[in-house]
Amino acid sequence: MTIIKLDATPSTNTYLSALWRQGIFQPPVAVYTVDQTAGRGRRGEVWQSESGKNLTISFLIPNPTTQFSHSFAVIVQVSLLIHQWLEQLQVPNLKIKWPNDIMAGSKKICGILVERALLGASASPFVVGVGINLNQQHFKALDHVTSVVNETGKHLDIDEMARSLSALVENGFSDALELDTKEYSRLIQRFESRLYQMGERCCVAIQDNSFQNVTILGVNEDGRLRVRDPQGELLFLDSAETHFDYAAKC
Repeated sequence: MTIIKLDATPSTNTYLSALWRQGIFQPPVAVYTVDQTAGRGRRGEVWQSESGKNLTISFLIPNPTTQFSHSFAVIVQVSLLIHQWLEQLQVPNLKIKWPNDIMAGSKKICGILVERALLGASASPFVVGVGINLNQQHFKALDHVTSVVNETGKHLDIDEMARSLSALVENGFSDALELDTKEYSRLIQRFESRLYQMGERCCVAIQDNSFQNVTILGVNEDGRLRVRDPQGELLFLDSAETHFDYAAKC
């Protein structure tokens, strides 16, 4: 995998997408920076990162399969790889929070953003943006966020971590290129076995309505979250219409 380091950039996803559209690189490629000035999260939210403290990296990867080309297959694979990588760093109590966060206990340690290199073009490769809190110890006004150093006491070398994660992602997507129906089902089961609040009640707002208590049952292969509401009705939640709030009272 080609790895590019930038001193600073507004968004590694945007930068990498532009390189591909100009025909400069073909996947796999990784771009990371020590200072991402305008990182983006899901639903247009801003990813806050202290300069020089965290790993903000994007990967240009091909479709994982011809049959499962939708973005959720990519989210599942990347989430499992990062979960494995953080386990190797001895971060405790790791879970994957649907659809695209990694939690250490009840606090967010990583966010993932999956986009097409050319928005709306299903044949273009995926750009996977990953923000991992490594050495940042204080998060202003964010009490639900943590970092590797806060969880393990270890300060890590960002360049070394970028190379390590890039190698894992490259190997992980090489193995996934021939994913068939049964293998994809097993991948979803692995994702569910690590799912944050699986089998538990949590507070969720659907289509911007008031928060309600639901019980998480699992995820569908199309990426929707299966939950049961207080009346016993089975619901299938789309990530674009669903919002979790750490402070919500149900």
